[in-house]
Amino acid sequence: MSELSEKYEKLAYENFGETSEKRENSLKEFRDWISVNKKIIACPTDESFLLRFLRARKFNIKEAGELFENYLFYNTAYPQWFQNISTSDAAVAELIDNGFIVPLPKRDKAGRTIIFYRTKRLDPERFSSADMTKAQELVCRRLLKNDEVQIGGAIFLWDDINLLQDHITMWTLVDFKKFFDYTSKGAPIQLVAIYRMNLPGFARSFYEVVGKVMGPMLKDKMKIITDIPHLHTLIEPKLLPTEYGGELDLKQIEEDFKAEIRGENHKKYDVDPLKINDDLFDREALMSIRHNIRKLEVD
Repeated sequence: MSELSEKYEKLAYENFGETSEKRENSLKEFRDWISVNKKIIACPTDESFLLRFLRARKFNIKEAGELFENYLFYNTAYPQWFQNISTSDAAVAELIDNGFIVPLPKRDKAGRTIIFYRTKRLDPERFSSADMTKAQELVCRRLLKNDEVQIGGAIFLWDDINLLQDHITMWTLVDFKKFFDYTSKGAPIQLVAIYRMNLPGFARSFYEVVGKVMGPMLKDKMKIITDIPHLHTLIEPKLLPTEYGGELDLKQIEEDFKAEIRGENHKKYDVDPLKINDDLFDREALMSIRHNIRKLEVD
């Protein structure tokens, strides 16, 4: 782990009660728990990887363990979304090249990173929901190697101008449910908020329907942005691109990020090693998935 700046050391203590002693003791306890967990055959146990789960659950070992198990399960059960995450993936590289997703360079006063999406850069005839998910996973996994991102958390900011029906039908309702479950129960990131602006009327109606499978945690974090002044009440203008009343040069941000990705020379961001006891996971996980699918069919 890199040495924390004074700001993030203070934030870590305020957010999770994190101290060097607590961090060291919690990592030992977490590794001991992994070593005797019959569900887990092999997984990474390096400090940076484990700290994302501990910080995401405020150093509650039981809750961090549940998040960890869920993460390993989703990575194994849905390889189309969570495996072979690489800068050499042609679809992922193109989505980054065309500016579909990019982390903005400045963090807010609370230390939060803003991940910016533009739906119009995602051609639903050329890209799949798996491509979209892999691009997001690559960006998030890359960011989470940074202690400051683990501590400060992230805001997902979407510009949904030119969102089409085809963007929504890229997903089945069951896949929406699986992905929302992963985001709330398996993703080792402190997701502070999801802001969606320029959302067309039909999509607002759709989100009212899909809210049934989103879960209360994600519903509470989702906000529809009505206009630029509304956005500025939630995010300081100086942190935003000029197109959104801010100060940042979005084209330059995209070029800088593309250069960073290209410089990684086909780097992989897979969870490695990863091997779980399928039988022990499946009894619980499949029952949960079947219950959710039946519920969707009934609703």
